[in-house]
Amino acid sequence: MHNHPWLWSFAIILKGGYSEERRVGDDVARRTFRPFSINFIRHTDYHRVDLLGTESWSLFVAGPKHGTWRFWDRALKASADQQDFIDWRAGKRADPGWVPDEA
Repeated sequence: MHNHPWLWSFAIILKGGYSEERRVGDDVARRTFRPFSINFIRHTDYHRVDLLGTESWSLFVAGPKHGTWRFWDRALKASADQQDFIDWRAGKRADPGWVPDEA
């Protein structure tokens, strides 16, 4: 799961849609977004999406930048910086520098 580096953002689903897993405390909740629904995302929200079909189109609007992208590991209950996580996945680092992350 990842967060976004904007204070707030929202997506208006135009075509297709997706199922979203979103962090709620240390748990994960699933919601479905179909055309004409709106998904609000704060910089503190960690989520991931699965397309409902072969494609999904959204109008995405983002507010002011606030922080950086991070990835959250639900088993470790910790997050890591985007570039450190990518380097770890590519085998360039032994550890992405997981930091316990408060819900």
